[in-house]
Amino acid sequence: MKVKLFLDRLLTELLPFYPSQEAQQLLFLLFENRFQLTRNQWIINERVFSEADYQIILPDLKRLQNHEPIQYILNETYFYERKFYTTPDVLIPRIETEELIQYILKQINTSHQKNTKLHILDIGTGSGCIPITLFHELTHKKIDCDVYALDISASALKIAQKNAKELKANIQFYQLDILKNDLSQLPDFDIIISNPPYVRELEKTKMQANVLNYEPAIALFVPNDNPLLFYEHITKLANQKLKQEGKLYFEINEDFGKETQEILEKYYFHTIHIQEDLHGKNRFVWGQK
Repeated sequence: MKVKLFLDRLLTELLPFYPSQEAQQLLFLLFENRFQLTRNQWIINERVFSEADYQIILPDLKRLQNHEPIQYILNETYFYERKFYTTPDVLIPRIETEELIQYILKQINTSHQKNTKLHILDIGTGSGCIPITLFHELTHKKIDCDVYALDISASALKIAQKNAKELKANIQFYQLDILKNDLSQLPDFDIIISNPPYVRELEKTKMQANVLNYEPAIALFVPNDNPLLFYEHITKLANQKLKQEGKLYFEINEDFGKETQEILEKYYFHTIHIQEDLHGKNRFVWGQK
């Protein structure tokens, strides 16, 4: 079976579950991973696909039909042009978080004093995409940095440590429950970053099945009656552990920009900004100690 006929057969099985363009994109990713064929290569490839090839990809189709994220099926996703190992133990890195990285780097470029080392902490690191990316981007700019990352989940930390090893990033990892533990064992920091759980339980009805059924609930959900508990606690700790003029960066629930800003004000942060993402939604809040 030629490539186009094979692709059409697979598309037929996905189209009841996905729009045409999304179904094609998912198949391109599968082809590249399972058959080592990029999108351009399979268009001109004369390979004949067999029933055995179909059996190779059939389990993937079944998982896609159940709306399992392709990143978990392939155990990989790209973030800031680097490939990260990804399993259901960690949230799938998203483009909004790339925006946060860009925002932080831009501020470092304008404010960093030459020949001084930056101490950076990521709270709730998941896959490790934030600290690993910052380590590499800063190292590339010849900015010396010590980067720390923590998470409550031992399984998530294993994924983050694997990514750090594969991507050759020097990150110091700690398993801590940020709601129960302080940060006394860690040094003071110039920058603290967190993308903590912020989805209220009542918002589950708005969520797509691929997120709700597969991504780790511990990294997503907060009680309806206390949706900002992580922001409150992390800001309090940041007030203690940031150096003078140090900065705290949050990724936030778009519905709570003003409330998050008020938390930073409560703990005496200044120069506080609410930043929109590319979709025009309030997505980031940062302030200076």
